[in-house]
Amino acid sequence: HPRLHLFDTRPPPVPAIFGTLREARLQIAFPLISDLPVERLRVSATGRASEVRVPRALLGKDLERGVFEFSADTEGLRINGTGVLAGIPLRIQQEADFRPGNANQVVAREVVTGRADARQIAGLGLDPRPFVEGQVGIDSRSETRRNGQTRVRLRTDFTQSRLAVDALSWAKPPGVTSAGEAMLILQNGTLQRIEGIRVTAPDALLRGTAGETRDNIPGRIEIQQAQFGRNRMTGEIFPPRAGAAGWHLALRGPVLDLAPVLAA
Repeated sequence: HPRLHLFDTRPPPVPAIFGTLREARLQIAFPLISDLPVERLRVSATGRASEVRVPRALLGKDLERGVFEFSADTEGLRINGTGVLAGIPLRIQQEADFRPGNANQVVAREVVTGRADARQIAGLGLDPRPFVEGQVGIDSRSETRRNGQTRVRLRTDFTQSRLAVDALSWAKPPGVTSAGEAMLILQNGTLQRIEGIRVTAPDALLRGTAGETRDNIPGRIEIQQAQFGRNRMTGEIFPPRAGAAGWHLALRGPVLDLAPVLAA
């Protein structure tokens, strides 16, 4: 309600939401005084909603088929439930802070977990194939500050995935432990850059950063360190743009092991 002044200085954490409110409870507490300012009201609500849809929830994609339990008061909002983003089933927890603060105040925190096939991840805009095939575990933890910056710590579990760099005749089969992580930096919901990219496997290591983003897709991934078997190198990877086919790799380094290629 406008008299609560919760969003006078910034927009709500979810600008638009659609769905069915299954049940709700509203409580209002106030002191018994004749001249009651709205700031003295204590308003709280709890409830459950289904078939929730949040347009452009992440990277321009809609969150759909949400089922959430929520609790809210004049200081914040807490949400726990499930939803589907680009065909990927996710479990979601969110906390939003309505209290006033400076530009660096954390106004929202989210924890998102799930599992996705590489084909489903492609629906987010960047197709990881042919480097990744199969199931990927996802753990995303984000913080949004009042100035509009969001930092997303993304961790991935590639144990059940097949990882491959065909140009080097290197591959990791499903069932072998492997993991990845990265820090996504967004401004007002738009991806700016990716820092701290790291992928590890028993005989492989990759570290890098990504930038030159457009439409929430990086145009260039800088490989600061790469090790695949006996190969040692640095370089760049250029993801495919809309309408273009294939990834482009530019690799250089002190060791290039040709034995697997020649054997093939």
